[in-house]
Amino acid sequence: MNNKWAPFASLFTNDEILKEIENEKCIPKPILSDSELEILEKNIKQCFHTKETVNIEYYFQGKIKEKRCKIKSIKENEYKILLDDYTFLYFEQIINVKIM
Repeated sequence: MNNKWAPFASLFTNDEILKEIENEKCIPKPILSDSELEILEKNIKQCFHTKETVNIEYYFQGKIKEKRCKIKSIKENEYKILLDDYTFLYFEQIINVKIM
C-alpha cells in the first residue's frame, strides 16, 4: 500500500464535516403574515414605478441575504421580479423591502 497520499486523506473527511456544519447553519424560511405580504407588495410596486433604490432581504438556500438594487420589472404571472443587475427573485423568496 502506498502511503504517499496518507497526509491528504484527512482533508476529505474535514471537507465533509465542514459541509455538515454549513448545512446546520441553515435557518428555516420566515413565514410572513397577510399584512406583511400586503406591505411587501405595495413597496415592490411603488419602487418599481418610482425607480427608487431598495434594499431587499430574501431567503436563498437556507440563509437570509440582502441586495441593494432597483426593480427593473415585475412579472406577476411568473411570480418574480427582475432587478437592475438582471437577476430574478421569486415573490416567495422576498422577506422585506426597504426603500432607500
